[in-house]
Amino acid sequence: MAGIMEDLANFLRDSREGVEARRRQPSPVRQPPYIGQEELRGLLQINDIDTVDMEKIEEKGKEIRPEDRVRAEQIIQEQKFRDWLKSPKSGKLLIQGGFIGNMTCPLSIFCTTLAKTTRPWSSFLCLVWFCGRNTEYLEPDTESSDANCGRSWDPKLGQDKDDCYGYAYKQRIIKKMMRSLIAQLLRDYDFGPRNLLPPDVDPDSIKNCHSLSQLRRLFRWLVRQLPKEVTLFCLIDGIDTYEGDDFAKPMHLCLGDIIKLPIADDVSPMVKLNTALRSMATWKSAYAHRGIYISYSPEPQEFGDNEFAQDGFLLVGQFVRRGVYIVQSISNNKMYFVKSFTRREGAAGWQTQEHEFTHELPPEVRISTSDLATVQLLDESYFPKVEFIQFIDVDNLDVYFEYKNGGTLEQLREVYYRAGCRIPEHFIWHVTAELCNALAFMYLGQWRNLVRMPGWNRIFHRDINPSNVLLNFPPRRRGNAPRAGNRDNAFPEITLTDFGDSVISGDNPNDQKPGIFVFENNPDVWEDIYHVGRILRSLCMTHILFPEDDPDDPFNVITGGVLKDESRRWRDRPDSRRLAVVNEHPNGTAYSVELINLLSQFEWPNQEVVAINVSNHRSQVVDIGWVVDKLLPVAKQRVRDVREGVKPAGYYDAMDVSWAKPPMPMPYMVDGPNDPRIADVEDCIQRVPDDYEVCTLEYPMPKITLE
Repeated sequence: MAGIMEDLANFLRDSREGVEARRRQPSPVRQPPYIGQEELRGLLQINDIDTVDMEKIEEKGKEIRPEDRVRAEQIIQEQKFRDWLKSPKSGKLLIQGGFIGNMTCPLSIFCTTLAKTTRPWSSFLCLVWFCGRNTEYLEPDTESSDANCGRSWDPKLGQDKDDCYGYAYKQRIIKKMMRSLIAQLLRDYDFGPRNLLPPDVDPDSIKNCHSLSQLRRLFRWLVRQLPKEVTLFCLIDGIDTYEGDDFAKPMHLCLGDIIKLPIADDVSPMVKLNTALRSMATWKSAYAHRGIYISYSPEPQEFGDNEFAQDGFLLVGQFVRRGVYIVQSISNNKMYFVKSFTRREGAAGWQTQEHEFTHELPPEVRISTSDLATVQLLDESYFPKVEFIQFIDVDNLDVYFEYKNGGTLEQLREVYYRAGCRIPEHFIWHVTAELCNALAFMYLGQWRNLVRMPGWNRIFHRDINPSNVLLNFPPRRRGNAPRAGNRDNAFPEITLTDFGDSVISGDNPNDQKPGIFVFENNPDVWEDIYHVGRILRSLCMTHILFPEDDPDDPFNVITGGVLKDESRRWRDRPDSRRLAVVNEHPNGTAYSVELINLLSQFEWPNQEVVAINVSNHRSQVVDIGWVVDKLLPVAKQRVRDVREGVKPAGYYDAMDVSWAKPPMPMPYMVDGPNDPRIADVEDCIQRVPDDYEVCTLEYPMPKITLE
């Protein structure tokens, strides 16, 4: 995470530049001292757990897999994190990582980096607690960063030593967390010579570590003594470690206190709370925000099962583009892609925008799994599934698609490139098989059983690119984890989506939208085959840096010492270089000769300097017969070779590609009914204001209260 320290420092410098230092400056004496700062810290009887934990985390961080480290580094690129960090207002941020392990994970490294970056700044305070490193309440003769707190097993404080894993024992750990957060506050900020014990807190209860309510009260009171010039960061890593009924009650109380600080009217400092989850957890329910509730009203025409729509939806904070967004059903908690379409009567296809159409139905309904389709797609994972269609009126409709949680192939490729890693060969074979299955059906009407439909009307996609190939990682079934590992994380679902520019053979040319090759007036199979080959070849090149990223690589230099021109990056690559050289770069396991030879069939003479287009070299593209009869059978067999048979322990763990999937999108949040961002909502979802309203929401849904 070498670059994160600098990036975070730049963010903090920009957002707080010009603020005068207020930390460690004495305040005027308001009353005779009763219990001062050092005395109060002494009552807590706790060491600097946070610094010890961060040292251990940095030491253990060397053992974390590079791909997991890169996945954690993605957080700083997320717009929600940037907004949270730079916002002039208090705020809360929930990060869900999906990592395994209690002691140290990439999110722990990230929280450590954030803490060490903020603490040198005089106008920032940063409190941190690592739940995964504090799951036991140890005796003083064991290795512990808090030996003093474990000095005795006082019956007043909990259960007997031999029965220490009940409610009272786990409450000790939560008390330990609160004592540490208070101690960090007293260590890092000078409150001045004043009485720091509020009148409703008993010093004996603090000293004996007996009352959690007293510790909570003291923490809330101290935070309220901070001036408005201070920004208080509170980082809680791995909170899902504290699962279970015994932990839940005391932790919910403490977390509730902290969560309320950013929205409390009587708290002067800016408070920024960051909570990191390694996996799905019940702690989401403690987060409350304002979001956008989209109501459901039965329309004159609906197609599909509308049960999931009956209670309406919550808008999820990810606008793909106008008319394309994500919602979460209040009824079943599942997420859905929604696309809104508008028919333009009398317009030509090339005159329409992405959300407009000229047929009776939009292309993504005409070519879909819906019963309304002109050509119905197979109900297979490599095609998008239409769940529900609602006609708002005769010219406007909303189409609900099954949500895919793994992001796009473009995102996965970029994550592997930034990590300097090769995409595993088994995954490339898998993508090859699924995309070729899609082409086989689109052009030949071929099903998985190799049966081809007679008189088939060909489907021309015309916009196949990595951003239109979605990944989905199905949730693991309940029960013990498979000994061999999670196979679905190595072989996620691959879905060819976005048929918005698609054409069915025999369609009126006037209704056709331009595809990627905008001057190709006559849809042809070569377009889709070329772009599938382009995708597959690019997946073999993520370990090779672009010339601007590595000018010293001899493979980036052409005749005369000039750097290869890949200034447009993935728009130039892979056509800018040959597959024959990818194994000469040492990173990772070399690709098989079979894979390289087969995918090289998508290359053509002089491709490095002569681009393929509608009038040049189109004859060099392989035909659909070779794709379906040669490439597809080999790809399917290579996938079977890897998947079939009894596998040893951890077999699929080494093939896991799920580390590259993006964070789960979270509900769209607004400050209230007058938030200017609501205008963006109206523009995106194309609904009138009566169709949505601001609501209070909690995680997990559907705990929702309309305001």
